[in-house]
Amino acid sequence: MLRRAVTRGTGLEEYRAWCKLAGFFVDHGYLGDLPAWLYLQAKGTLLNQRMADGRLAEQFTNSRLSDTERSRLIGGILRAPRHAVSWPDFSKIVKVDGGFDTSEQRVKRNAWRMLDQIFRRVPSLERDLTILPTH
Repeated sequence: MLRRAVTRGTGLEEYRAWCKLAGFFVDHGYLGDLPAWLYLQAKGTLLNQRMADGRLAEQFTNSRLSDTERSRLIGGILRAPRHAVSWPDFSKIVKVDGGFDTSEQRVKRNAWRMLDQIFRRVPSLERDLTILPTH
């Protein structure tokens, strides 16, 4: 059901509960393969400053981006951002031409949100991303 929530979920309020439930199950040793699956689904998620909560904002701040590059991630008051980072690579920005609203990006963003909730609950998984089985 958690995988279905990622691939068919809307990203609305009920999705937050699924993300928290995933964090709980992974933290308690269930669903050990879920983080690896989510990592593969989330790879290439387009993220910008408008999506930033405290944790994502900190990742943007700690990235190797210059102040000018970070300002591109914000966009304008009346226009959507035209630049983003492609998760998990925060070292460079990419130009986005309407790519935020595709169904592929919706699935990637859902997977990234669920994985982020798991990382909040089990921080050691984020440090060990390189050892996750990704096949």
